[in-house]
Amino acid sequence: MTAHCQVRFGFWFYAIYSVSLSKELSFSTSFMKRTFTREATTFGLLMWLYTQALSQSLPSPSTLFRRQLTFGSGGGFSGTARSYVLHENGDLWVRERATDSLKLHKTLREKQTKQFFQSADQLQLDKYKFNHPGNVYYFVEYSNPKKRLKQKITWGAPKQKVSVYVQRFYNQLTKTI
Repeated sequence: MTAHCQVRFGFWFYAIYSVSLSKELSFSTSFMKRTFTREATTFGLLMWLYTQALSQSLPSPSTLFRRQLTFGSGGGFSGTARSYVLHENGDLWVRERATDSLKLHKTLREKQTKQFFQSADQLQLDKYKFNHPGNVYYFVEYSNPKKRLKQKITWGAPKQKVSVYVQRFYNQLTKTI
């Protein structure tokens, strides 16, 4: 069974696809009529799938790079959290916890990115254990999937103070935003 449909495309569409869809074609000045066959329906479905694939978000940055620094804050009255993910290539991603969406925020200079990762190594964030969140909390997480390592430092509790060096490092990271 074939379905008749009026389609308004330009001549280029006809020129490209008339070879594969050689059915009854008729022209007029403002539109082109075409009898769609199973091939045309399949082509339409494939084009729809292709456009849906293009509209999807980028792959997760955690699967693309070796090391990453995640930092952010959350809590308070609304309970929302916002985090940023910095990769060794300089890409800085932002993640909103309310929607769990991940978007590329900006790309840092190579020199600045290298300094952040060197500072993380000097502070030995991969070995630093501190988990004392408060109502409002702050965090820095160091990840190295190659070594299967993930260490998160969380602070904010009034009676528990994080290292001054970690606090300075966090402040430097947030200045890049």
